[in-house]
Amino acid sequence: MDSDLQAFLASWEATLVGRDPEGAADLYSRDPKPTVVFSDGARAHDWLDVRVRLGRDFERTIIKRVSHHHVAVQHLDGHAVLSLDYDLHASDLWGQPRVAGRTATFVLTMTKDGWRIVHAHFALAHK
Repeated sequence: MDSDLQAFLASWEATLVGRDPEGAADLYSRDPKPTVVFSDGARAHDWLDVRVRLGRDFERTIIKRVSHHHVAVQHLDGHAVLSLDYDLHASDLWGQPRVAGRTATFVLTMTKDGWRIVHAHFALAHK
């Protein structure tokens, strides 16, 4: 994986652990509008929808770390498709620990500020 995509992935993981909805939302494109499918099937069709959903999700869970595996990348003329399986090592608001397996696929576009998400699909990992 290219160093700039590794940096993107590290930034994305840091926003999850840091419970930073603003920073996480900044990884999404504003123009063109992003489309996102969350693991519960809910959809967001613009940056503000993404920001609101991330803020709500971060209020409910405390993510201690993210471990990713099975990362695949394909470059497509100024875009990249990044697909990965990852585990969220988290606890709920009452401190109950859990590990949640997830799968994510991102379509990224290169901007002057680095890679930005134009499409994301999150799903529960099949175990």
